[in-house]
Amino acid sequence: MSITEKVLKLIKATKEKKSLDAKKAKEKQQKKEQARKNLHRRSILARSAEIYEAEQVGEAYLEGLSKAKAEVADISSTGKIKLKTIKQQSKGVRPERLHKVIARTGICSNRKAEQLIREGRVSVNGERALVGQQIDLNDSSIKVRVDGEIIKHRASLREPCQVLIYHKAEGEISSRKDPEGRKTVFDRLPRLSVGRWVQVGRLDANTSGLLLFTNDGELAHRLMHPSYNIERKYLCRVYGEVTDQMIKKITDGIELEDGIAKFDEVRPISGLEADEGNNNQRKKANAWFEVSLSEGRKHEVRRIWESQAVIVSRLIRVEYAGIRLNRQLSIPQSGYLEADLDEINMLRGLVGLAPETEGFRPSDFAGQTKSEAKRQKAKHLRTIKRAIFKDSKYRGKQARVQDEKNKEQHEKRKQLAEKISQKNKKKFSNKNDNDFVEKFYN
Repeated sequence: MSITEKVLKLIKATKEKKSLDAKKAKEKQQKKEQARKNLHRRSILARSAEIYEAEQVGEAYLEGLSKAKAEVADISSTGKIKLKTIKQQSKGVRPERLHKVIARTGICSNRKAEQLIREGRVSVNGERALVGQQIDLNDSSIKVRVDGEIIKHRASLREPCQVLIYHKAEGEISSRKDPEGRKTVFDRLPRLSVGRWVQVGRLDANTSGLLLFTNDGELAHRLMHPSYNIERKYLCRVYGEVTDQMIKKITDGIELEDGIAKFDEVRPISGLEADEGNNNQRKKANAWFEVSLSEGRKHEVRRIWESQAVIVSRLIRVEYAGIRLNRQLSIPQSGYLEADLDEINMLRGLVGLAPETEGFRPSDFAGQTKSEAKRQKAKHLRTIKRAIFKDSKYRGKQARVQDEKNKEQHEKRKQLAEKISQKNKKKFSNKNDNDFVEKFYN
């Protein structure tokens, strides 16, 4: 064999080897790509309810999620769900849905929490969270992260139910923020260490009276839901002639744009003297009524009266779910009181929730890490020492002089606040109305 033939043979062998190596590398790459696609597909099938629906197996997925103590482990291409049992919960403690846990920490609302889970921004122990997933409240090893940040879900779940009885003033907005910069009902509420206040229903800017706030989202949802038929009572001043026939119509039911509406009861309060010539016609143009109804559609009370050609010139909510507007709340200035345990349990009983107990209330440092609790205790200690030192005989003369100045400034601010309060009271157009409302609360 000549040298030329040997060279050609060597070149051919080299080309064949390169071709074979390239073929093997291509097959290996294809296998990796297929494995990646399979893994991605399994991940999608296991994590996204929306893609299940696109794959026409969404119903099976939702059925699997609805089972109490199970979670989806895998789903076949035919839509068959394989379930794995989650760890048994402790006695007396129920698992909690993840979106509720996130919402209770005050990060966002329930709806926003569900959206975060769908977008893949929530993980449990490093794995992407499922929509509708439940977590063990007693398992300290569970780490819930939102956008990579760990949330203190255990502390939020131990927070007891609280309810505020709030007297809304006219002009306040029933919203967390107002783009026009007006005062909102949330501006005057106390801050919560964990979670946030949820408003039970709404009142328009021109309506005053009772508003309830709670840190329990489920309680707020049930109190607002029409299926529970929660009674609301309003004190309203109407301008126009009110007849017995008219009252019968609005208690039997009238047709509005959004359906049938009615008052459960209409009770005359003041200014309803009967005309001697006609007992069916009210004598005075301005009249006060207390009305009750079991739903809360937008401007419903005003629209019912306006359907009878009378105008509501003043509207005050005086009762909601058996909670009466308390006389201790100043009139007309807004203020709030904290509901006691009996009132809270009365509300929870109305909507079928378990009662709250005093023993359930957490300590001041519940849910904090050791370092956080240590700093908090040190802060309390400094506050106590400062209060003790303030009244001590060892304080210097300069400090005592400053105390006197602070006291004088406080008295001046107090007098100024009283003057402003008196001016606000004079703004009401009808003094007799104010006297009547105060008598009504008494």
